[in-house]
Amino acid sequence: MKNTADFVVLGSSNVDYVAKVPHLPVGGETIQSDKFSIFAGGKGANQAAAIAKSNKKVVYIGAVGQDNNGNFLKEEMKKSGVNIDYVFEKETSTGVSLIATSKKGENFIITHAGANKKLTKSDIDKIVPVLEKSKYVLLHWDIEKDVGEYFIKKAKELKNKIILNLAPVRPISENILKLVDYLIVNEIEASYLSNLEVKNIEDSKKAGRILLNQVANIIITLGEKGVVIVNKDFETHIAAEKIEAVDSTAAGDTFIGVFASQLIEENILNAVRAANKAAAISVTRYGAMPSIPELAEYTNK
Repeated sequence: MKNTADFVVLGSSNVDYVAKVPHLPVGGETIQSDKFSIFAGGKGANQAAAIAKSNKKVVYIGAVGQDNNGNFLKEEMKKSGVNIDYVFEKETSTGVSLIATSKKGENFIITHAGANKKLTKSDIDKIVPVLEKSKYVLLHWDIEKDVGEYFIKKAKELKNKIILNLAPVRPISENILKLVDYLIVNEIEASYLSNLEVKNIEDSKKAGRILLNQVANIIITLGEKGVVIVNKDFETHIAAEKIEAVDSTAAGDTFIGVFASQLIEENILNAVRAANKAAAISVTRYGAMPSIPELAEYTNK
């Protein structure tokens, strides 16, 4: 099992300290929390859990500290079905996120990277036996840039398809971007990459056309306005599911992980539709990893 998986996910893992508040505070304001919870989270860990809950084999590569938070994260990922054989323990603290969630489902997040910053190229080398057999890799951009680029090049050499969530938005070289098969970005990230202000569906399609010079498939997420897909065959908009949100913390990660899991069937439209449904379910629940739905909840499978 150790060296077999359809997916490999590289990214951060954090323990989320979540306070439910009446509204998001402004500068200098002190407010009381109605509820406080601790959840497993982090972009990479959440996205790996979303793939695992979609009944796909997934290996997560990341780093935690040698502390109780690190043990907690590994146990929670394991419960979700994620292979944690390549979670490396570092001599520092595990990453944490401080999250405030309002009654409207809005949030703000402060993250301390901790061990996530300690992942190295030599750690990536250790997962080569898995990359030799996997089909897709998924990563985001809140890891060290040189490690992320090294991972992309290594995975592409071994014939994997690359799914990149460029979040948070940071510089990426054109040579690396051209290795990406599926680029997933929001309005802010699309604006940065295309040098075009993206505010709506039509702006997103224009930005997607610009980015087609570098990436074969562009997926731009627009929150309640839905998702825009652009590739050489078509450009289209898929509406968001209508829901009453209580906590949007892991909605994006749920979308990305489920989208990746459904690409095995090689239909990008169906993958986005499934991801939309799963993300909509996640925002009706509290927490990051615990909010991610199982496959049967958003499909008939």
